[in-house]
This record gives sequence, C-alpha cells and structure tokens, in this order.
Amino acid sequence: MFNRSDLPLFFASLFFLIILIFLQDKESASVNSQIYFLTRFVFPLIIILYLIFHKPEISFYGKEKSFILWSIGIFSVFGFVSLFNRDVFSNILIWKYLGYIGPLISGFLMSRFIVSVKKLVLLAKYILFASIASIIFKMDSLSDFTPYFNVLNILWGANLKFESDIFAFVFALLFLLFYFENKNVYSVISLIFIILTAKRIVFISVLLIIILFFFFQRGFKVKKSIYYVIPMNVLLIFFTYLQASNDPMIASYIEKYFNLSLVEFNRGRSNIYEIVINKLGFPDILGHGVGIINSVLNKSTNHPELFHSDILRFCYEIGIVPFLFLLKKLYDVGYNSGKILFLSFMLNIFLISDNVIEYFPVMFIFYILFFSYSKFVANTFILISSNHIK
Repeated sequence: MFNRSDLPLFFASLFFLIILIFLQDKESASVNSQIYFLTRFVFPLIIILYLIFHKPEISFYGKEKSFILWSIGIFSVFGFVSLFNRDVFSNILIWKYLGYIGPLISGFLMSRFIVSVKKLVLLAKYILFASIASIIFKMDSLSDFTPYFNVLNILWGANLKFESDIFAFVFALLFLLFYFENKNVYSVISLIFIILTAKRIVFISVLLIIILFFFFQRGFKVKKSIYYVIPMNVLLIFFTYLQASNDPMIASYIEKYFNLSLVEFNRGRSNIYEIVINKLGFPDILGHGVGIINSVLNKSTNHPELFHSDILRFCYEIGIVPFLFLLKKLYDVGYNSGKILFLSFMLNIFLISDNVIEYFPVMFIFYILFFSYSKFVANTFILISSNHIK
C-alpha cells in the first residue's frame, strides 16, 4: 500500500518507465527531434514542476549548497558565452543547458521527499522494475539470450539484443544502492541486467567500486582520498585526449595487448573525436561555451548526439579548470561519506567514454542517491566514522 508521502516517488518512477521506453532506441532518440525534445525538455520540466507543486522542504546539508550554486553559476556563464558564439545553435544551447541543470534540480528536490533509507530503497525498487519491464519489452524470443553465452560478445557488445547505454548506467547505480544497503537479491538482479545491457565502462566502474570498497573496509580514509581527485582527472583528461586523437603510442599499446586497432577498440568513435579535435584543438583552460560539441558535430554529420566522452565534452564546453573545480565540489559533498564518495567515483568513471550527462534518467537517479545520502549523513550519521566506511 502507498501512503500519501509515497505518491511523489511512485509518480516519478512511472515517468522513468515512459522516459526509458522512449530512450531505449538510441538512434531514434538522437535524430528524431520530437523524441529529443520530449526527453530532454518536456519530461524533466514536468517532473521539476510536479515536485515543486508538492512543496518539498528546501534545506541544504554539508556542502550541497556550494556544489549546486557553483554548478548553476558555471553552466550559466558558459551558456551566456555560447550566445555570442556563431558555431552554437540556439536550440542546442537551450537543450544542453537544461540537460545539465534539469537533473541536478529535480534530483535535489526529489531527495528532499526521501526521509529515510527505507524510502530510498523503495524508490530504487520502483525504478528497477520499470527498467526491467522496458528491457523485456525489447525481447522477441528466448534466442535473444544465445549470444550472451560467449564472453567476448558481452565484453565487446557484439550482436546483443539488450545492449543499451541508458539501462546499463541505471542498473549500475541501482546495484550500488542495493549493495550499500545489503539488499542482496536486488543487487544480484541489478548485476544480471548490467551483464545483459553489456556496457564496458559500466563493467569497469563496478569492478573498480568493489576494489575501492575492499580498501575502505580496511581503513582507507575518505578524507585522504579526496586529495587524489584532481591529479587523477588531469591524467584522465590527457589519456582520453591522446586516445581520441589517435596517438601512435596508445594505438600500439592497444594493438599489442588487445590485438585490436584503436578504431576497433573504441568502436568507431575515433572518427567522431577527429571532427571535434580538428575544429577545436586541445581543450582550453576556459571553454568555448555550452553546446559547442553538439553544434560542431551537427554541422559535420547532421547527428548531434555522437560525442562519447563527457570528460572531453566538459573540457571543451566549460574549460579544464572549471570542470576540475566542479568535480572537486562534487567530491567535497561526500567529505565524510564513503557512500557519496563511491557514487561520485562511479560517475567520474562513466564520464570517460560515454554521453552519460545526456541521459536525464541516469543523472536524475544519480542526484537522488547523491543528495539523499548527503542528507542522511548530516541528520542521522548513518556513516558515523570520518575515517572509513562502515
């Protein structure tokens, strides 16, 4: 039975089902302007207005307010920069700005309705069932599972019926929540669907989180780990750029150890990266403006949803320094919380080689978990030790 306080959660989960069904076909979501408009603007706006209508208690905990205001401020400044950039289409600028800010605001508002871990787990179950229903909707017959018996097919996403960008990230975040809260059955279910949706960067992120969890269980300090954020991401930026620019050293390394060409390894993304790099060069300290990547690709390929590296996207749009600054602000919210640190780290890994920032459902879930745990830590000290995760 749902009580009145559960209705916002239930309503939002139903919206997830609608959004995920619209987004399950990646090609139509990219090139069909009506679907793009619905999923990037209409649905997020409706969710935000619905949550505001229910009058959530607007309260900030820890360093939440600083992260939110700096995020809105930086994206607003570089959105303003784009107004004077002839290379940026006005419709792309509006959608991109709302795409960055919409999940942040709606996820924060949603988290204010979630008064306990029990409520958060309840919402996660709604989203899990809605996502599974959307996956099943794609199934034609049991033979769709046959390619999964070959491990290489799973690793490289070859001829897999349920391969999906959206669902893979959703199941990864849900797995993390259920793993935190010792909901073993739901963790296993999420893990099964992570395998079915076959996203390499998700496999890597889950593996790294498990390794990280191992170290934290043995006393590795949360506060200490924050100091590695900037150096780690500087290295990621340079590595991602070298890989994107077909650097001979990276190419030879991949060919030697994976027996694949760089184009095969990144599944054809080199051509996409080449378009942007030839136009914009190496990312600047300050960016070219919100929407520049999509506008460059749209002019060159008439396909605005192709750039598969959010780390490089942010470096080009808002600049290397503002991006690193915002990332540090993100990690600062979890200064005393291992769970928030793990969430931030998982998102950080996602940003390397995909368009996760484009997917409202993924970022909405992330911010719900992120701000909910921030509130729980401040109010009830669920994570009571500043030295290690319980």
